[in-house]
Amino acid sequence: MAEYVTSQMALAACLGVSVSTVHGWIFEKGMPAKKTAKGYDVEAARTWATLNVRGRNSRRKASDEAHPDDTKDDDTVHDLKQSLLEEQVRNQRETADGKRLKNEIARGLWVSLEEVKRRDLERIAVVRGGLLALPRRLAQEIAGIQDTNQVEARIAQRVRELLERFSKM
Repeated sequence: MAEYVTSQMALAACLGVSVSTVHGWIFEKGMPAKKTAKGYDVEAARTWATLNVRGRNSRRKASDEAHPDDTKDDDTVHDLKQSLLEEQVRNQRETADGKRLKNEIARGLWVSLEEVKRRDLERIAVVRGGLLALPRRLAQEIAGIQDTNQVEARIAQRVRELLERFSKM
């Protein structure tokens, strides 16, 4: 789970640097430390610092003597860069998906939840009103009919009319 802090001071403490260093990294070197509703993403800041600041300072010159741990450090840096790249690609895809959805909504390909609810309530009101009016309406129509088959046919006809009206909404 991602760790977040609410201030640059707390972020500096997590990274083991001063607040002015964090401020400089953000505004001069481009550290991605945009404060969100949750705060600053500590893991993203650590990854950036490892790849962009600490990795540069800790690298040996080609003329320096090789150390057995250098390969491990290079692999770690490579893995971190790969993770960062994958995260950037994921963010770009999410941004593109958001823009695509926004365009589809603008073109009328999607309907808001509120609109769906409004339409459903409208349809329910039509059916409810039709069902409640059915006894009064049918009572007048079938009052003088003695044949039960005719009564049943008349009731079935009115129910079908109500269902047909509902289906056209």
